[in-house]
Amino acid sequence: MRSLDILKCLFYILVIIFSTVGFSQEPAYFKIGEKELSGVNIYNIFQDSLKDYWIATNNGLYKYNCFEFMQIPIEKAKSNSLFNFKQDQNKELYCHNLAGQLFKIENDSANLVYQVPDESMNKDMNYGFTKENRMAILGRTVFFPNDSNEVIVIHDNTEASDVWLFDFKEDLYFMTVHLDTMEIIRIRNDQTKLIDQIVCKPKVIPQTIQMGNGLVAIYHNVDGKLLGWFDGEKIYQGPVWEAEKLHKGLFFNVEEELFATKGTGGIYDSRKPNEVFFERQIISCFHEDSEGNKLAGTFGEGIIVMPNMDVKNLLINNDLSKVTKICQLNGMLYFGTNKGELFKVKANKPEKLSIEGQVQIEFLEAIESEGKLILNLPKKVLYDPEKNESVIMSIGSPKSVLEVFPQELLFATNDGVIWYDPQKKNHHNFSFTFLNDIAHINSFLERSYVASYDTINRVFYAGTVNGLKIGVPNNAAFFELNGDPIICHDIQFFEEKVYIATRNNGILIFKDGELIEQWNVASGFISNEVKQIKIQDRNLFGTTEKGFFQSDLSGKIQKTITRSDGLNSNNVTDFEVIDDVLWLVSDNRLQYMPLNSMQKGNYVPELNYLNAFSNEDAVVAGTEFDLTNNKFNFSFGCKSLRHKEDITYFYRLVGLEESWITVNYSGRNVEYKSLQSGNYTFEVFAEWEGEQGEKLSFPFTVLAPFWLRTWFLVLIAVSFILIILSIYFIQKRRYKRKAAVEQKLAKFQLATLKSQMNPHFLFNSLTSIQDLILQEKKEGAYKYISKFALLVRKILNQSDAEFIDMEEEVALLNVYLELEQLRFKKDFDYTIEYGDIEDIEIPPMLIQPIVENAIKHGLLHKKGQKNLRILFEQKQAIIICRVIDNGIGRKKALEIKERQMNQNRSFALNSIEKRMELLKEVYTEDLGVEYLDIEESGEAKGTEVIIKFPFRNKF
Repeated sequence: MRSLDILKCLFYILVIIFSTVGFSQEPAYFKIGEKELSGVNIYNIFQDSLKDYWIATNNGLYKYNCFEFMQIPIEKAKSNSLFNFKQDQNKELYCHNLAGQLFKIENDSANLVYQVPDESMNKDMNYGFTKENRMAILGRTVFFPNDSNEVIVIHDNTEASDVWLFDFKEDLYFMTVHLDTMEIIRIRNDQTKLIDQIVCKPKVIPQTIQMGNGLVAIYHNVDGKLLGWFDGEKIYQGPVWEAEKLHKGLFFNVEEELFATKGTGGIYDSRKPNEVFFERQIISCFHEDSEGNKLAGTFGEGIIVMPNMDVKNLLINNDLSKVTKICQLNGMLYFGTNKGELFKVKANKPEKLSIEGQVQIEFLEAIESEGKLILNLPKKVLYDPEKNESVIMSIGSPKSVLEVFPQELLFATNDGVIWYDPQKKNHHNFSFTFLNDIAHINSFLERSYVASYDTINRVFYAGTVNGLKIGVPNNAAFFELNGDPIICHDIQFFEEKVYIATRNNGILIFKDGELIEQWNVASGFISNEVKQIKIQDRNLFGTTEKGFFQSDLSGKIQKTITRSDGLNSNNVTDFEVIDDVLWLVSDNRLQYMPLNSMQKGNYVPELNYLNAFSNEDAVVAGTEFDLTNNKFNFSFGCKSLRHKEDITYFYRLVGLEESWITVNYSGRNVEYKSLQSGNYTFEVFAEWEGEQGEKLSFPFTVLAPFWLRTWFLVLIAVSFILIILSIYFIQKRRYKRKAAVEQKLAKFQLATLKSQMNPHFLFNSLTSIQDLILQEKKEGAYKYISKFALLVRKILNQSDAEFIDMEEEVALLNVYLELEQLRFKKDFDYTIEYGDIEDIEIPPMLIQPIVENAIKHGLLHKKGQKNLRILFEQKQAIIICRVIDNGIGRKKALEIKERQMNQNRSFALNSIEKRMELLKEVYTEDLGVEYLDIEESGEAKGTEVIIKFPFRNKF
C-alpha cells in the first residue's frame, strides 16, 4: 500500500501536460563565461561553502568567484577532461579525469591523491565516500584504495552489464544490472549489503536522480521512462515520467522539479515535457546554487543562469523582432515590434495580426470603451482587432492618451495637450483653440509628454517640456518643489487623488490641486526616478531604472522585481498586469511572471571578503607600514550571481575621508597611491534595495619618518633636557668661576687703585701744588688741586665697576694727562684718538697705569719735547689700545732703575697682567699686553705698548 501511495502521489505531481508548440518560451536567464569558456565543454558545476563555483571541463578546472574566472593548474594530470565533483564527509572537494586520476581541490589548486591502476580502470569510472569517510571507487570492481595504493576489492561486478554508484542519506550505494535483474547494494563499515533487487524488462541502463523528499529516481534508457523509485530500503516500480526522445539525455532534479536534457539540444521540464527550451544549445549539466539560481552548463557557450524559473521569456519565432510596446484590451495582451508587427497573446501563445506597418511601433494604447487600439503605422490609426478594421486619426506625434469619458480622449502631444472629441459634444463647456479641427487646451500649448484630468475638480495635469503644469483651460501654472520644476514621466488619477511619477522626486500625490504626499527612497522605494505607473485592484505598480515595484495606495512597498528576480534588464520600458500576471518589456524582450510567486526580496548583502594589499603584497589588519610602503589597494565583494549587479558598495578610509563613496560591483577595487603617515581604518559595507549588510573594517598605520616618531621625539626631548641641564651646570660652574674671577678682579682693582694713589703719585702731585703756592701762583695751584680732586673722584667712582663707558675712560685719561702736563710745564704734549668707536663699554683702570709707566720711565728722563700718543681700534670682539711715547726706551729706563737700586717691578703693571689672565679665562679671546721698542738707526726713540681687552655693546 505504501509503494502504491508514493507512486500515485509522484505520478500526479509530475503528470504530463501536453500543449501545442507555437511560439517558444524559455525561462529568463543571463549567461556567464561566454568569453572565458568559449569553445569549452562543461561537464560539471559545483558551488562550495565559500560561494565559489567550480567548473569541470574538457579543458581542465575553472573557478568562478562571481566576478572573474580563473583556470586552476593541475600538475601531473594525464587528461584535461574532468568530471564528478564530490565532497567527502569533511566537505573536502574532489574530482577525477578520464585517466583514472582523482584530485583533491584546495587552496585554488588540484592535487593528485590517487591513480586507479590500469587493471581496475573502467570507462564508466565513478567514486564516492562512505559514512566513515572511506573513498570507494567504481571501476572494473568496487574497491577501497589504501594508503599504499593497494586495491581492496569489496564487490566484484565484472559479470554485471552496468554498474552505477550513488550516495543517499549519508550512505554509499551502487546499483548493478545483470540481464533482467537489478540490485542495489549498500556500503557501510567497509562491508557491502544487498538492500533490494527487482526483475526488470527491458534492460535497465542505470542513472539516479536524488529528490528532496527522500527518494531516488531510476532511469530506463530504452523507451525514455523513469522506471521507479528507491527510498533507501526498497525499490518501487512503475512509470513516472514519459517523454519522447529522452533516451540520449540526462536527468536533473531542481527543487522537486525534474528536468531532462535532449541529446540534440535543449531542456525538457517535467511539467511540460513536450516543450523544449534552449533548444539550440547542448545542455551538459545542471546545478542549483545557494541563492536558488539554476545553472546549466553548455558545450562551448558558457553557463546559463536562471534566477527564477517562473519568469519566462516569450520568443517570437526566434527571429530578430524586438518588442517595443505592450497594452491590454479587455484582458487580452497586445504587443508591437520594431518591424511594425502587432501580436495578440492568448494562453501565452502569440498570434500575429494582419495589420502591419513599415515603421517601429512606438505608440500602442487601448481604448476600453470602444474595444480598439491606437497605434502608429506610421500614421496614427484607431484599430479594431476583432473586426480587423482601422481608421486614421489626425493626431500628430502623441506621447500618451487617456480615456477621460467614453469616446472623449486626452492626448499629450508635441503640440500641447489635446481634447479629442470626434462627436464635438463639449458638454463640459471648455474653451479650446481649434487648429485643423483639433481642440487644443489654451493653457497647455507646450510640448507635453503625459497628461491627465481630475474629473472631480475639473483640473488638468500635464507633464510638459518645462515641467509639471496644473490648472484649467484658461488658467494654469507650473508647479515647483523647493524652487525647482518637476519633470513628469507619468500621471494617474484615482479616487480623488492624482499620482505623478517624476524624474527625481519619486511619486507626488495631489488632492484638490495641492501636494499632500511624496513617496521616494526615504519611503522605501528603490529609486527616486519613477518612469511609469498604473493603478489596478487598489495596488500601484511602477517601473524605475532599477527595476519594477508594487505598493499599496499608502506607499508601502510590497514587491520589488529586478534582474535578481529574472528581469532581462532593470530598465523596464513598458508593462501590464493581467489576472495577477505581470507582463513587461525589458531589453526589447517580452517577459511574464505570476505576481503571487514574486515575493519581496529578503536578501541581505553580506561581504564575503575584504582583501588588502600594500605595494601589491597581501597584508593583514593592524599592520604598521613605513612610508616606503604607503600604496594600498583594497578589494571587496559579495559573492552573488543573482544580486551582484544591483548591489551598491559604500566605502571610506577613516583618517582621510569623512563621507562614504559608492561604487557598483565593477568598482570593487580601490587604490590609494600615496598615504601620509597616520592611523587609518578602511570601512566598507554593501546595500541592496535598502538592506544594509554588516560593515567590515581594516585598521592599519602608516608610520611617520623616524625623526617624527614618538620614540625619536622622546629621545630628542630627553637629549634636549640633558643638553639644557648640561648647559645649566656648565653655566653654573662658569658663573661660579666668573664670580671668583670677579672677586679677584675686585681685589686687583683695589690694588690698582692703591697703586694709582701710591705715595709717589701723591708726592709728585702735592709737590707740584706746593711749588705753585710758593711761587704765589694761586690760580695754577687752584687749578691743579681741582683737576687732582676730579681725578681722584673719577677713580673712586669707577673702582667697583666691571665695565664703564669708553667715553668715561677717555675723560679720566684726559684729566690725568692734564695734571701731568701741569707738572711738566710746556715740555709735555699728548693726543688721544679713538675714531668712530662709540656706544661700547670697556674694563676700567687698564690704560692709566700703562700711561703712568710711560711717563715715569720713558718721558721723565728725556730732554726736550716729550710726546705721548694713545690710539684705540675696534677689531672683532676686542679693543686694541696703543700707548706710544718718544721717551728714552726700555733699555735706558732699566739702567736708570738699576742705578737707583730700584729692583721692584711696578705693582700696577703686575696687577694689569693678572687682570688680563683673569679676563682671558672669562672671555676666551686673544687678550694681553705687549711691549715694543721703537728704534731708529739702532738708537732707541721710544716705546709702544699694545693692550688688547674685551668690550661689550651698550645696546
